[in-house]
Amino acid sequence: MKKLQTIAFLIAISLIMNSVLSCTDSKENKPNPKTKKEATVQSSDTKALKIAFIDMDSVSNNYDYQKDIKALLESKQNKAESTLKAKEKALQEKYKSFQAKATAFQQKASKIRSEAEQAALQPEANALKNEEASIAKLEQEYQTEQAKLTQDFQEQFAKYTKEFNDTIEVFLKEYGESNGYDLLLGKSSATGGVLYGKDTYDITTDVIEALNERYKTYKKK
Repeated sequence: MKKLQTIAFLIAISLIMNSVLSCTDSKENKPNPKTKKEATVQSSDTKALKIAFIDMDSVSNNYDYQKDIKALLESKQNKAESTLKAKEKALQEKYKSFQAKATAFQQKASKIRSEAEQAALQPEANALKNEEASIAKLEQEYQTEQAKLTQDFQEQFAKYTKEFNDTIEVFLKEYGESNGYDLLLGKSSATGGVLYGKDTYDITTDVIEALNERYKTYKKK
């Protein structure tokens, strides 16, 4: 039997975790306390536009929903790894026992001198054959569960990532409208966006506070 592996599973899970948690594992961007700012810019048609920008890295790092997702996914990862390691250990013990029996049987078989002795060993040979088939079946079940756990984790990751992005998108639309903004810009180390902006245009702290207050209400439901 091929040596059992959990390495592929652990690598797959680690890649997924690194993807969803990359912003939180980087240097955390703590929001600088500011009073709520209002900044405007004069357009060509003399209409005053209310504009602001948001540091999305800081929002991601300090959004409580993101922290809850991280804890949940880490819990799922640890549970999956524990399940697979336990089953792998049990299989290895069964295989080790089988090898010992097979070695002993081969030693007996090498000393056979008559058909009667061969017939006497036949039940043991049949038992070893059945045990080998049983172990092969268990190994197949292990590999199937390994694939299922990986798929389930990927589906959970996709679900929470979508929910995370959707909550921010919906919130910023509501926030922008309720606070009279004509334009909200996003600043991020990953996508570029705003390369420079005066502090008077930065509403990151206000957005994080409002976003987390909204999430508290959601959690209570």
